[in-house]
Amino acid sequence: MTASRLLWIEFRRNAGIWFVLPILAVAWYLLDSTWVWTPFLWSDTNELLQKSLILFAGPALAGLAAWMAGRDRHRGVDDLLQTTPLPETRRCVVLLSATALWAILAYVIFAAYMLGRTARLATWGRPSLWPILIVLAALVAYGAWGFLAGSLFRSRFTAPLAAIVAFGVEAGFENSSSVTSFNSGGSVQTVQTSNWLNALTPDSLSPFPHWQFLLYVGLTATALAALALIYRRDVWRIGALLLAIGLTAGSVVMLWGNSRHYNPATNVVTNNFGQVIHVSAPVQPEPVCAGTPVTVCTNPAWKPVLAKAVTQANELVQPLLGLRGVPLRAERDDVGFSGGRNSGAYLNLSRYADQLVADDASMSKGYVHNEAQLAVRRWLLDRAGITARPSCADVAANPGDIPDIPGWPTAASCAASDRFAQLSPEMQHDWLAAHYADLRAGKLTLADLP
Repeated sequence: MTASRLLWIEFRRNAGIWFVLPILAVAWYLLDSTWVWTPFLWSDTNELLQKSLILFAGPALAGLAAWMAGRDRHRGVDDLLQTTPLPETRRCVVLLSATALWAILAYVIFAAYMLGRTARLATWGRPSLWPILIVLAALVAYGAWGFLAGSLFRSRFTAPLAAIVAFGVEAGFENSSSVTSFNSGGSVQTVQTSNWLNALTPDSLSPFPHWQFLLYVGLTATALAALALIYRRDVWRIGALLLAIGLTAGSVVMLWGNSRHYNPATNVVTNNFGQVIHVSAPVQPEPVCAGTPVTVCTNPAWKPVLAKAVTQANELVQPLLGLRGVPLRAERDDVGFSGGRNSGAYLNLSRYADQLVADDASMSKGYVHNEAQLAVRRWLLDRAGITARPSCADVAANPGDIPDIPGWPTAASCAASDRFAQLSPEMQHDWLAAHYADLRAGKLTLADLP
């Protein structure tokens, strides 16, 4: 019987068929309820494709593979199978492959949905190959070690324990970021370094995805070599096991060595090999701009929400139209991207609102601090239906506990903003026409507001 024919038989009669829907259901739940996915951003899709699926699918596959490894033994046919001419190692590899294919099928379905939706909506960027390969390698590694556990420990409890252990190891590596403390100016500062074995890190945030991939390849090879040694011991199989262990250990060393540490005292980024990492600012793509009379410019990746931002920007500026010196262009640095499970994705125009009420010279460290400017800024944002944090609601919820930092509104500026909002549009326009230049220059106080 050919290997492909045997694989097809094992695939059809495999218990993995019952795991496809649970894997998809949990992955969708994590994507929809635990993390915020912006479908038109390739960066989001590349990252969450891993996080949403491997968290449950990996341990589930480990437990399933452990159960399938003991299937023939549980049915009492393992001694009978040993009388067949097919080598035991080959039979195990075929059974493991058939089991892993069901989890891979669930992954392919989920990946096709996420990648296809992003390909239809995205306006910039591209899919990344490394996250896709890392998940495939991780699934195979989970299955291989689960199968090895089921072959070594002949118990019906092995399968659930394998799933629990796999989930525990996964959670441990996910939360194993090391912490470094040091003295700076008489105070102790703590820096959390990157998680050097975090396989969920997308390659857009990690400089070494290839070592993550090789780690899983090494783990798979180690499990398979150990499995082969269960049935026969010879120098070739021992050598294969040592090579697999070497590949795994080398990948771990490289992952650990390339882990980055940032020291705010020296403003230097180093890795565990002691090398200084020179971090350069990423090259920004040419912005896309749209709108009139107010033009909004932003990253091309955020183009799907640009039209809504243009509408909001024009609503924000509407009371100021016709006045001299009104900025009618929101540059890329004045527009930020925000997203939330309830609010959805949108362009944040609060920074552009700063430019409408204050020139650069009147700001403090890039923030508005003049109370008259804060009052008018809040009125403009409220009128346009734009929520900006910190807001006057934060001030009302924390009376007497407002930090003295630039950009944070005060109770007095919030009250002045409320009074200004009660004026008729004609009175508001007349006051702005007379005082707009002084307002942006920071020459007004709350007493100058009507």
